[in-house]
Amino acid sequence: MFNRIQQKMNRSLTSTGLNRAAGLLFFSSRTKNNAADITRAKSILVLKPDGIGDVILSTGFLRSLRRQCPQARITIAVRELSQELVAYPCFCDEIMIWKEAWCGITLKPKSAVDLVNSARTKWKSKGLDWVLIPRSGWDHANAAMYAWWSGAPNVCAHEFFCNDRGLNRRGFVNHLIPTPAMTHETEFHRRMLQFLKLDSEVRPQLEISAPAGQKIARLFSPGPARSNWLAFGIGASHGSKRWPTENFRLLAQTLNRERPELTIFLIGGADDREIARSIGSGSGGATVDVTGQLSLLETAALLKLCGVYVGNDSGPIHLAGAVGCTVVEISKHPLAGNSVHECSPVRFGPVAAWSCVLQPEPLRPECREGCNEPAAHCITSVTVAQVTNAISQAFDFIGQETLN
Repeated sequence: MFNRIQQKMNRSLTSTGLNRAAGLLFFSSRTKNNAADITRAKSILVLKPDGIGDVILSTGFLRSLRRQCPQARITIAVRELSQELVAYPCFCDEIMIWKEAWCGITLKPKSAVDLVNSARTKWKSKGLDWVLIPRSGWDHANAAMYAWWSGAPNVCAHEFFCNDRGLNRRGFVNHLIPTPAMTHETEFHRRMLQFLKLDSEVRPQLEISAPAGQKIARLFSPGPARSNWLAFGIGASHGSKRWPTENFRLLAQTLNRERPELTIFLIGGADDREIARSIGSGSGGATVDVTGQLSLLETAALLKLCGVYVGNDSGPIHLAGAVGCTVVEISKHPLAGNSVHECSPVRFGPVAAWSCVLQPEPLRPECREGCNEPAAHCITSVTVAQVTNAISQAFDFIGQETLN
């Protein structure tokens, strides 16, 4: 009983009504719909405290904003893991690290007070013209609350972001972008740029540092890599998104038998090393385990040299697409599943020159809208033969691209 009461109290600390009422004591002008031209802004804050893949998908948006608002000082708020992806002048002037303690529907009193004080302290003297929240889904990091307490006269966000999961963030936003239909995350970015009357180029594109490229060249001596290098993305943030290790091992065996010239790189974090060892030991061919050994940009530099990336629904899929690699995604989201689901490829599928998303049939009636099992479930019905066929199509595309 006490825990439930405590959770309700903690959740109330992030409620729109409470924060809006308190904030109006400091920012009475926030009730107005300010018709400001963002191209004349002196200071812009972009709140992107999301996953690695979401930040990668926003790089086209960030480039467009930077190019069309050259006089503004642009700050991007990201989680620490993502900062190296946007630490370039083509994206921003400053990076602000978003605290993990600020995330979650229920914030502890200390974290809520810290978020409010941080927003007020950082921007009170500097002044802030615009806050942009380029995200479609629910406000899991309390970005709208931070935007409100920053004191910026213009806060722009999407209608679906404000309403998703019943959080009702509309009271924090005075430039609300309608959501007529669910679409891909990059299309939400395009809608925001259009709403702001800016050119709307949003295709993700990374900057790969010279040291990252040099390290990969030094380690692997690429040569004519694109036609005979392939990467397996074996990691995922949730167990339900992981294609079985045995399937990756069988896929490696099949490819080594049919395409002996291939080198297969195993991509993942340090916690994927045991999986990588299992795949490599049974593959019967050339596999290179780089799990836990490369930074994000070093991984991007390696993927830029690969022809095909095959993997689970995770951040490296978007790294691969952003550097020109063809992509085969093995998704847990069932065919004909709900397009609003957070794992739907309609919303977060790869953006690449060529891509294929392999989706399973639902294994149970309750999985038709989306597979929400904690461990690998529907994804296990995607077959090795399906993936092998998709890889062949990807290499065919590369061959045709080379001829052209």
